[in-house]
Amino acid sequence: MTTAPFLPEIDLANIAPLPIEAKWKALQGFKQGRPPYSYKPLRQSLSDLLRLETPLFGAPPETSFQQLAAIIRRNSRSTAEAEANIRVAASIYAARWKGRPQHFHSMGTTIGHRLEYWTPAVLNIDGRAVVPYFNPRRSGMSPHARRFVFSMMHEQIRKPDPDYAAVAFCINHFSSPKNGPREMRTTFDDGVALYEFDELQAMVAETYSIWIEVWAGRIAEVRRSGNGAR
Repeated sequence: MTTAPFLPEIDLANIAPLPIEAKWKALQGFKQGRPPYSYKPLRQSLSDLLRLETPLFGAPPETSFQQLAAIIRRNSRSTAEAEANIRVAASIYAARWKGRPQHFHSMGTTIGHRLEYWTPAVLNIDGRAVVPYFNPRRSGMSPHARRFVFSMMHEQIRKPDPDYAAVAFCINHFSSPKNGPREMRTTFDDGVALYEFDELQAMVAETYSIWIEVWAGRIAEVRRSGNGAR
């Protein structure tokens, strides 16, 4: 691949707010590769895990976690992928959250990468309307990355629609024990100073301008070593 690929959204959130020198260092050390498994099976079951209601059918019938785990296994490509997804799903299910599905448009950027830092749902958490974001990775997100994500959510959800002006946001991480469910840890956006829209766009554009140079250098190095296509 000679064109620099888009960065995964979580990596972009961790890198984009950094000073330019730190961006260079982070992107030079960034390893683009195929992860051992995907969390797609988890995402496919989120509506059931979150007990999302629909206007036509109301609250869904209660589904046991054993049933949902069986669905996740069927949607997984390997035993390892199934177990990784089920460990996260168990903690989401245990929260007993409820809500309704809600589509929000993805955030466009000047470099063509459309970003979506939210789950398409509005939950009722302790009496508050909350739009969640789930990060199932074992690695967490830095405070500046969470600020970046909350700012993206604010610009794309609160600002365009007065109906969501008072909605809260949360980011959900998961602990990493060797066995058993991965405990969910929730961070709300209360008191977080948000970036402006122009700041977010500038961060993303600067990150990709560096990433394109770093990627071009890697391609050139591969070609010089004789291991790549010319």
